[in-house]
Amino acid sequence: MSRDNRDNSITSPTTQARDPNVPPKVLRKLATNPAWVIRYEVARNTNTPIDVLNRLAEDEEYFVIREVARHHATPAYTLVKLANNLMRDLRKVLIQNHNTPEAVRLWLSNEHEGYAGLSLAEFLEKVGTIDT
Repeated sequence: MSRDNRDNSITSPTTQARDPNVPPKVLRKLATNPAWVIRYEVARNTNTPIDVLNRLAEDEEYFVIREVARHHATPAYTLVKLANNLMRDLRKVLIQNHNTPEAVRLWLSNEHEGYAGLSLAEFLEKVGTIDT
């Protein structure tokens, strides 16, 4: 816990992780917290730095990964890595993220005729490369 200079009260890690005005340095530290709920809140924070999102994309907790997949600042290359996750709910989230490349969205949506059963890498080899 740390002191909140505005009212001299103690600020919990959860409150800090939710605060969009908390410095990136604090978010980086909170992203390594052993409590998954703190990492989850960091992944939801609109000002979480890209390097932290990339690290959290490899988290062991599904809910943290899902928030990274939803985040507006998660880069395309991280979303492409996450696309290989077989969890259906995560695929839906990736389709909705505007940073997910169109070819990956197509593969995730299973609306590609003649390519059923292909891995993402095989699909991209057939339809062309993507910009990440």
